[in-house]
Amino acid sequence: MSVHKDNKIKLRRQAHALADSSAARHRLDADICKRFIEAFAPDPKKILSFFWPMARECDTRLIAETCSDMGMVCALPVIRTDGHGLVFRQWMRGGPMVRSKFGTMEPTADAPELVPDVMLVPLVMIDLHGTRLGRGAGHYDATLADLRQKKNFMAIGIAYDWQVSDDEALPLESHDQRLDGVVTPTRVLLFP
Repeated sequence: MSVHKDNKIKLRRQAHALADSSAARHRLDADICKRFIEAFAPDPKKILSFFWPMARECDTRLIAETCSDMGMVCALPVIRTDGHGLVFRQWMRGGPMVRSKFGTMEPTADAPELVPDVMLVPLVMIDLHGTRLGRGAGHYDATLADLRQKKNFMAIGIAYDWQVSDDEALPLESHDQRLDGVVTPTRVLLFP
């Protein structure tokens, strides 16, 4: 195993231990939503993709519900049928959903496929350069690389404060895609 992979595994374990110790995640998710709405005023002309939370991830459903109430079209990621990368299907509050193989919910296969203008991205950790440590499957990195060839959009990490590495850069491999910014309960950071 490479040094980068060893470091990533260690960093994931440390971040998971911190996430497990938090008893106030619902309040923190509401703080993240408030900061996101203040920083990125929802635009009904744009499409927002969010993610259904897995264990220890921030819950972006409140952001999606708020943006939807403000007229923005929202979408959820679905793993491509070839197994590599994501497509985004339109989400509507109360609309039909199915459980994915990861236990998250996603729109049904007949929901329209959309291309986001603003993509909320889950993460395990992020540094002050926009380098993201994900779960390791590479779906978001592949999708970001592909979409950046086709469209100008913003990829915004959603994180708790303990997921931001203020002191050191995270390992960066050739396939890793940096994010454009991150929103936490206490701050919004944009990366050049």
